[in-house]
Amino acid sequence: MENKGEINFYWDKVGNRLRNLDKTEVKNIIADYYTNKIKVKDIITKYHLNILSSQLIKEFPPIVVDKKCPYDNEKMIVNLHSRDGLGLSGEPYCPICGHQNSQYCRCENCLEEEKKYLENLRNKVRDTYLVPKEKVKIEELTLRDKLLLAAVLKTGLNEETTKIIGSKLAEGKLSPLADMSKDILSNLVSKAIILVDPESSLDAFTDENFPETYYIYKVDYLLNVTSENDNHDQLIGMLEYPKSEEFYLEPKISLGFWKELALAECIEFLNYRMKAVGFNFNPGKKTNLVLNNLLNNFSIGQIWRLIYISVAYAVQWQTEEKVPKKRAANSVITGLESRGQRAIAEDWNLRNFGRNYNLPESMLARTLYDGILKIGNEGITEIPSIKLIGRGKSSER
Repeated sequence: MENKGEINFYWDKVGNRLRNLDKTEVKNIIADYYTNKIKVKDIITKYHLNILSSQLIKEFPPIVVDKKCPYDNEKMIVNLHSRDGLGLSGEPYCPICGHQNSQYCRCENCLEEEKKYLENLRNKVRDTYLVPKEKVKIEELTLRDKLLLAAVLKTGLNEETTKIIGSKLAEGKLSPLADMSKDILSNLVSKAIILVDPESSLDAFTDENFPETYYIYKVDYLLNVTSENDNHDQLIGMLEYPKSEEFYLEPKISLGFWKELALAECIEFLNYRMKAVGFNFNPGKKTNLVLNNLLNNFSIGQIWRLIYISVAYAVQWQTEEKVPKKRAANSVITGLESRGQRAIAEDWNLRNFGRNYNLPESMLARTLYDGILKIGNEGITEIPSIKLIGRGKSSER
């Protein structure tokens, strides 16, 4: 410790073993330790101290520094470091309340300030989301609403059936595509079928535009649907398990749901295969057009096979002909389209691919194929068709 003028010690915190000595003697001990570099055991002998060598430094009084505590207006202090240390020991702190000028300070005053700050944030969230909204009557839900809500409830409903947990939605697989899952939640929120829970974790809301902007899988959601008898358990049952008959009565709409989901399942597999071989790919309108046309003639499982073949041929072409990877990637959709047309023209006997182990069934698929349409695995092994909706209801595909 360098001598840079008179050092102001905080004598109230001198150690008990040095407390009976006068201040001059304590200063001499400190000088012998830091300036004169006398061995600790020799200092103990010289001043007849009853103390272990390792404890001496802990008996020294702290130094008063030129910083004041914002709560007590008291000058702050800092403990002395060992002779081999590189600086003062730790952050300056208030001798009264223990406050440190650090974001990590846990003194009572800082904890109280943090509590007030968090309460203020919570009140802002509540003011934004604890707004009474008229409940949506179950009779007002469209078939799409019922399908999407059922999948959301199956994925994220808590054990008490009181709220939809965002983290459960993130851990589960709501739909085949991330954008599709986001759209499902956005759609239900925009129609006030589900509401952001005002008691969601504060971390769920972004700093920018707080609290209007939030992370969709960090907030929790509250159900905002009501039924005539107002029995919560019955309501949850009706919403989580929609009646198939309602969907059978609208076969064209139900077929639309199937094809929409089938398209997403095909895109999911296409993205997976392209990434597996190192192709950069972003499906757009052309891809959707090709896949939708294939879905008029093939099942999802058959299209998965066509995708696998098309990607494999593109990789072979890139490897053997040394074509740029981007060009090879762009050839996949063209190859998929031409192979699909040839398969139709030549009546290929295309076997179905099974569901890939790395691409488990989404809750939306399980809800639609198993729970509502009751077609099970035929959802991916059969061509999307009205004739399978309702099992035997007369209608053309």
